[in-house]
Amino acid sequence: MAIGWKILLVSNESSMIISREFLECPITSDEIKRAVWDCGGDRAPGPDGFTFKFFTSFWDVIHKDVIRFVQEFFHTGEFPIGCNLSFIALIPKVANARFVSNFWRISLIGSQYKIVGKILANKLSMVISSCMSSEQSAFVKGRNILDGPIIINEVIAWYRKHKKNLMVFKVDFEKAFDSLRWDYLDLIMSKFSFGSLWRSWILGCLRNARSSILINGSPTQEFDIKRGLRQGDPLSPFLFILAMEGLYVLSRKAKSLGLFKGGSIGYEGMQISHLMFADDVIFLGEWSRVSAINLLSMLSPSDLWVKVIKFFHGDRGRITDGSSSIQNSTWGNILSAVGKLKSKGIDLFALCSRKLGDGKECKFWEDSWCGSGTLKSLFSRVYNLEVDKNCFVGDRFSIQGWSPVHKRSPRGGAEASQIVDLQVLMIEIIGFSVASARNHIDALTLDVSSTVTRWNKAIPIKINVFLWRLSLNKLATRINLDRRGIDLDLTLCPLCMEDVETANNLFFSCDIASAIWNKFASWWQLDIPVCANIRDWYGWLDSLQYSNKSKAFIAGTGSTLLWCIWKFQNELLFSINSPRKSTLWDSILSLSFCWISSRNPNCSEYKKEDIPIDKNEIRITSHGLVRSYISRAATLLLQDIHIQIVDAAMASWIDTFTGKLLGSLFLRKYLSMWKVWGIHL
Repeated sequence: MAIGWKILLVSNESSMIISREFLECPITSDEIKRAVWDCGGDRAPGPDGFTFKFFTSFWDVIHKDVIRFVQEFFHTGEFPIGCNLSFIALIPKVANARFVSNFWRISLIGSQYKIVGKILANKLSMVISSCMSSEQSAFVKGRNILDGPIIINEVIAWYRKHKKNLMVFKVDFEKAFDSLRWDYLDLIMSKFSFGSLWRSWILGCLRNARSSILINGSPTQEFDIKRGLRQGDPLSPFLFILAMEGLYVLSRKAKSLGLFKGGSIGYEGMQISHLMFADDVIFLGEWSRVSAINLLSMLSPSDLWVKVIKFFHGDRGRITDGSSSIQNSTWGNILSAVGKLKSKGIDLFALCSRKLGDGKECKFWEDSWCGSGTLKSLFSRVYNLEVDKNCFVGDRFSIQGWSPVHKRSPRGGAEASQIVDLQVLMIEIIGFSVASARNHIDALTLDVSSTVTRWNKAIPIKINVFLWRLSLNKLATRINLDRRGIDLDLTLCPLCMEDVETANNLFFSCDIASAIWNKFASWWQLDIPVCANIRDWYGWLDSLQYSNKSKAFIAGTGSTLLWCIWKFQNELLFSINSPRKSTLWDSILSLSFCWISSRNPNCSEYKKEDIPIDKNEIRITSHGLVRSYISRAATLLLQDIHIQIVDAAMASWIDTFTGKLLGSLFLRKYLSMWKVWGIHL
């Protein structure tokens, strides 16, 4: 989640005055020396290659140059080119990391910048406690980062003991460190009365930064940094918790307006609404739907795009104006597309609801303000219960929710049902959304099909689309091409040359396809019936009594099988070099492994007692297979022959799903090597 929510709420919320004299006083040589020693001598060096052990060891020789450089920065507020460069090192969080989210992104910062950053961090640490709210427990002197989690555990334990309901909402700002807006940070510091000179130093540290990423130890091309903080920068933790104070002010504003109420504990009813520690925030509140919706609304991004459209095109955005002045703009293109849809009977404006302001000029029951007609016509039973049928929206729909005034208590049946529906409608009146427009267009244009579209996340999108076309019989098989009027020399299946090439024959009935399916069944050790078409295959998959994860893997490899048959058929017809049939099964194994393992980091958790191997080669069961992590190698026992395989990856593939997929390829590869070495099995 990017930081930058509703900045205007921060205005005039803090009366804390920072001592500008202390923060902006001239930097002394003692402060510079203390910063050098505080950086530690055993840290990883940055692009300049110098550790601070070098600085402390040769301080008598280099101290004048270091002091001159530091004082020049505090005089100009800028770093010379190349002095604020960092390397981004990707440190894996888990074994066999494949995705960016599996890595810590640590910046290895140059020593020159780190000295300046440490000086500013030392100064800021002296005053940060007077800026921070008591709910923040990280990076503040005298507070412990564990205070927050411990308090949360105590509160939850108290609610469990007294058998009360509590809403706990955790916000993890995992990406906020990389996406923090610098203008927002500058605004926060100005609201805390930081001086302009101090703020210029901070922005000078941020705006001059450049980075490159270390890939296999080699840096990529340098690039500018436009937002975010660097992990490894001594200033970053303090600047981040300063930015998070905007969230504290926002939550306090919501509490004062009655939009959100914290969890009450103890007999005196002390309320705790949220706790912050580092980049985590936990909200505690009343157990109610309204509290949850108000909290989500509070955390939603500001409507900047609405303000831009209003600035250029007025309050209504010229949605009914055909002026040529907006025809060539992005907004004009959007309005043009909406107009074309309306001419085809799809009115997206019917999905929109007008923002009412204070609601004092729009009648609650008799005006059409919610995008679905008048509430009087939609909820006639509830309308009959209303005391004031001429009431306005502002009288019945406040920021706390719907506040009905009825003549009597509603009875069961239709009255109770309509009241529930009306409450849901009040909650869902949030204006236009892309999802609602898409669902509306789909409902009007797409044909209703009795078959459900299947989508497997374990395989690429193109394979899912291929299977969808196969289920609709839309593939360009020879019989389909003939039906489309395309002249062909023959319509026989190019694989077996015995029957007409239909989708059912090519993928299921053909001799080669049947042999591949038999191999697939033997490989997975499953009793797969003879399938005549794709529907039979899907029906058998649905009947399996396996976990959803296991069924997804089986379906994924089966889908890869179908794709490889189609690819093999096309290569047979159009490739200059005809493919060998012996490579078809290897392609299924290798592609299914690459696709499924890359999209499912935890697929190695799927285990089976046996590793399937081709019957024509060798079959190894778990009792003939042992794992050894000595010297990061795997030991494979085949009968009574011990063979050392220098392949560390195999150690993690044994008796796992990945081992299942690579078993055949692995043995073929190493069997050929063993024959060269003179080992015969």
